[in-house]
Amino acid sequence: MKRAMLWVWLSTLGCSGVISGGAADSGATGDAAADAAVCRGPGGYVCVEGQRCGSPDGCNSCACQGGLLACTALACVDAGPTVSCRSSAECPNGQMCDGAEGCGVAWRCVALRACTEDLATYCGCDGETFQASGSCPGRPYRQRGACAQSVDAGDPACAPQDARGEGLCPAFFGYAWRGQRCEGVGGCNCEGAHCDRLAQTPEACEMAHAQCPR
Repeated sequence: MKRAMLWVWLSTLGCSGVISGGAADSGATGDAAADAAVCRGPGGYVCVEGQRCGSPDGCNSCACQGGLLACTALACVDAGPTVSCRSSAECPNGQMCDGAEGCGVAWRCVALRACTEDLATYCGCDGETFQASGSCPGRPYRQRGACAQSVDAGDPACAPQDARGEGLCPAFFGYAWRGQRCEGVGGCNCEGAHCDRLAQTPEACEMAHAQCPR
């Protein structure tokens, strides 16, 4: 994890529309259960209006205020290794499991923050639908909203990924799903249509395909 050294406010990043009164704006979609503006940043980052949210680096924090997202820009020093996690239950006391949307993204234990009391629906990386706070899912998820019906071996989500390493170089590009298991891809170059979809850890690759037949 990292520890903050100084505070500086970044410029506004932007946000989505407001959902209020139990009926969504025509431009809003999905399952926002709270009457709040939802500010969004790069990489699927979400922060609810009026809340202070942790940032992906585990050092800074962000706030959604007046429909605008602002984040601190902190100089951070290394305070020991970050702890990867699959749920908040795996984190030490005073920490929670947090990360961006998507099963190829590594989640890490970060300092606890205030979470909204609303319930949002998520599709977990294990293929199961679950409900949790709209600002603190507590574990990695594929998408906001319920999971589709169980997939079978013919589903494109379970098809082997087209990514292969070429050349005898030490570069490592990530982990690819091969139809029944995940394998590392390394070499001088990554060739194939799915090189930009590789998971960065074997655990993330397995979670992303947990619903696939073995």
